[in-house]
Amino acid sequence: MLNMIGAEIYKTRKRLYSKIFLLICCVLALAFLIMMRISFNMAYSDGSIIDVDPRGEMFALYACLMMVPFFLAIITSDIVFSEENKHNTMKNVVAFGYTRTQIYFSKLVTALINFLVMAVIVLAVLVLATMMMFPCGDTWTFYLKAFLVSFAVSIPLWLSQVAVCIAVWCNIRSSTFGTFFALFLSYILPQGLNFVYYLTDKKILHKIANWFPASHLGDAGNLNLVTYTMNEAGTYDVSYLNDFSGYLDVFKWNCVYSLAFCAVAVIAGWLLFRRREVK
Repeated sequence: MLNMIGAEIYKTRKRLYSKIFLLICCVLALAFLIMMRISFNMAYSDGSIIDVDPRGEMFALYACLMMVPFFLAIITSDIVFSEENKHNTMKNVVAFGYTRTQIYFSKLVTALINFLVMAVIVLAVLVLATMMMFPCGDTWTFYLKAFLVSFAVSIPLWLSQVAVCIAVWCNIRSSTFGTFFALFLSYILPQGLNFVYYLTDKKILHKIANWFPASHLGDAGNLNLVTYTMNEAGTYDVSYLNDFSGYLDVFKWNCVYSLAFCAVAVIAGWLLFRRREVK
């Protein structure tokens, strides 16, 4: 099993697909930062006093984008699977004597590792580039901490998407249909349940949708860590709360929802794959 995981990691690392996708993610992140920097320069081109913390504002923005890696997990998982059904290469692995259980879980573990490695690399590029390109004020360390904590507590939600993708692609030959089916199961279905709930007010639908990890992608970014109090001059005093204990509760429930969802996806995918004929 460990040998097979090692072989899967080696193949994934050597694939051009992996390098191109990682490069595209980094380039897009840098392009976004360059555009934001240009916008910042244009806003203060008249020499007016900078009354914000540009670096802190950028990190605050990142904390609200925790949904993006959830969808990118589809691609990082596809890198590992690499359309083995389409090219009929999985039968070669079976011919070498590996069981379907070994194949399934080696794919799953490799996909989880691949996602985490790529996520950390893109995170490092994003943080370092932001610190180099944007001037800082007094609050940027606060917003950086909030962003990093938001990133960490959202990881279980993202990994649940990886588990769904592997379960689907191990049992559906078409990677295109499998992608849409995985997206439907993990994201479109809970959104649809919530939509019907708002129309019919049937609370059971909302409770069911609440167990899907996708329903909690914005929880970390919605925590209120900044308070505004009006003073006698009619302006607002801003207070930054250094109490990040609210993230612990978010992380706890993210783990509960993600582990439950992963368990269902992994077990269902594994049981179906054990009965599937690999051609």
